[in-house]
Amino acid sequence: MKSKTRTLPLIALAVAFSAAGQLQCNATAHEHEQHDTTDSASKTHSTKGHAEGYHRKFSHAKHWVKVFDDPERDKWQLPDRVVEALNIGPKDVVADIGAGTGYFSFRIAKAQPSAKVYAADVEKDMLDFLAKESNRQNCKNVIPFEIKTTKPELPEKISIVLVVDTFHHIDSRVQYFKDLRSSLSANCRIAIIDFTDKSPVGPPKDHRIDRKEVIAELEDAGFHLSKEHSFLPNQYFLEFTL
Repeated sequence: MKSKTRTLPLIALAVAFSAAGQLQCNATAHEHEQHDTTDSASKTHSTKGHAEGYHRKFSHAKHWVKVFDDPERDKWQLPDRVVEALNIGPKDVVADIGAGTGYFSFRIAKAQPSAKVYAADVEKDMLDFLAKESNRQNCKNVIPFEIKTTKPELPEKISIVLVVDTFHHIDSRVQYFKDLRSSLSANCRIAIIDFTDKSPVGPPKDHRIDRKEVIAELEDAGFHLSKEHSFLPNQYFLEFTL
């Protein structure tokens, strides 16, 4: 079934950026706190996009795979519908930023075996796990890649960036995405999926980032919102292009 989308005045496609900390965790992994969101467009251009992200260590991949790859997650993450909505082609080069245990990387690789998927993460333990899983699952098109927390650079031009449950972890996000532009193809799409304030799962509420602020920060970095999907129950799903 095709996802419902809201297409904006032709200003682009989108790229997805998975989980450099994939906070696709359940309520037991994160304590909920009060989060003050605002509908004021003028307030979305806050200092948040230039500040530190929500820091949390994600070493010990064997522990996190039980959380990130919990079948219960599939009920609200709807991974197959997300992959379908990304419409990845056989010649696409995908960067799953914050890939974690490869929850999306391996699904993308199997859905489009001719595409190349860089499973990018900052945690070396996760990268070791991804390398082993790539062999175990016979997904040779999944390539673990250690990405920097600042001045991110990818090994080749990327056509789709996926950032799932990771955006709120990134420091100085506006500058981060400005720096990322040098690694993107001209028609690259960036897809950002993260938790809404009302989601019963996810990071502490005061570390969640309102969708309007995400849009404002990406615009500050030189991107434009091109499409918005509304089928995820706990998250917004935004696509951007240059």
